[in-house]
Amino acid sequence: MEQTTEFQSLCDLIASIDRANVESGLDSARDYKTEFDAHFGCTLEEMQTLYDFLMRHNVWNFDCPFLEITYIDLMGKQLTTLPAEIGLLKHLSSLCVTGNFLWSLPAEIGNCERLQTLQAGDNRLRAIPKEIGQLKCLSTLHLEKNQIASIPPELGDCTRLFRLYLHHNQLKSVPAEIRKCKRLWVLHLQNNKLTSIPAEIGECESLWSFHLEYNQLTSIPSEIGALKSLSELYLHDNHLTSIPAEIAGCENLEDLRLERNQLQQLPPEILELKSIRKLYLGYNKITESDTCVAELIKRGCKVDI
Repeated sequence: MEQTTEFQSLCDLIASIDRANVESGLDSARDYKTEFDAHFGCTLEEMQTLYDFLMRHNVWNFDCPFLEITYIDLMGKQLTTLPAEIGLLKHLSSLCVTGNFLWSLPAEIGNCERLQTLQAGDNRLRAIPKEIGQLKCLSTLHLEKNQIASIPPELGDCTRLFRLYLHHNQLKSVPAEIRKCKRLWVLHLQNNKLTSIPAEIGECESLWSFHLEYNQLTSIPSEIGALKSLSELYLHDNHLTSIPAEIAGCENLEDLRLERNQLQQLPPEILELKSIRKLYLGYNKITESDTCVAELIKRGCKVDI
């Protein structure tokens, strides 16, 4: 009974917001490793590693127990690795590791079950761990300016995803599972190596901003017309030879960029876009004499040709 009381006391120390108390509790826990593992669901060594990492980078401001930290900003800390023990932070809602030298994200990040915002842009990441799909609360994901070659299908399990930034990577395709992200509002995939977009993109019914410029696209799926909320669609600097007639279904489209492609004409259905305000067509084979262009100009649409 005495031992149980002593163990509870050291647990209280670890859960305090006083640095000295926490360190005293971790030091005392060496005599209770079995009880420690069972109580905290991790080893003492793992918790010590996490604590040392947080203290070394000054991310704990002592306003809550360190295991209950909700926000971590590690921007520009010259990190080359992120410890797997980051997964012990069950209360973490926002993690920023932008502007470091990370080659990978630990699979254990999937254990941060309350994570809503993950910012990991401008690193050297080559892959996205499939465990990303375990983050059911994730709404904003920044992975731009890395070296990511593929998107794991599991990303589609992040059904609360609202903003996804994957521009300036090495992506060659988008998984069909993207269709499960019904709340997706912003999707930025510019400056990659995409040659096609899956038809399932048409099921992302909330999409408002879709950037696909500077890729290697030769066509756009007709399902694009199912995106009724789409307001801006950037397709410039690709290899498009035509635009599907179904684009007429994008009834709220205001800003359409098509410059520097291989277009010779616009589909007549483009005239059904009643909300269109800006249309960029420069460096194609379309002239102002094009029937659709002339009509759009007459309506007051700003056409850059």
